[in-house]
Amino acid sequence: MKVLVTGASGFLGYHVCNFFIERCVPVTGTWLTSPPRIRGGSWVRCNLTDESAVRALVQALCPTHIIHAAAEANTSRCQGNPIRACWANVFATHYLISAACALPQPPHFVYISTDLVFDGTKGNYQEDDLPNPIMVYGQTKR
Repeated sequence: MKVLVTGASGFLGYHVCNFFIERCVPVTGTWLTSPPRIRGGSWVRCNLTDESAVRALVQALCPTHIIHAAAEANTSRCQGNPIRACWANVFATHYLISAACALPQPPHFVYISTDLVFDGTKGNYQEDDLPNPIMVYGQTKR
């Protein structure tokens, strides 16, 4: 197993990386604005909106698993700059999936989403419920 975790300096990415480190699974985490403060993994600064950088990273690592936890998750920033949100949450994901699919043995890919893909009117959503995001963040994660 060789795991690539995007967004390693974020809350979820940090905990996912720690999970693998504690089990002695080789993990590489990406970061953009601040490096992760975790011992035991390897950390790579990567702008996930740079298609060639993403392709180069995935080709160099040849991970068996990719856990995509990176996102522009600040709902106010997404509302204020929908284009930036789209780049961070849509194009970055597309670039990762494309790079993964180009490997001779494509890795398992886990995409982290949000309950904000729903409008909040019902509650207790299930995976097969129809999304209806009302905010830019939820729309880009959908």
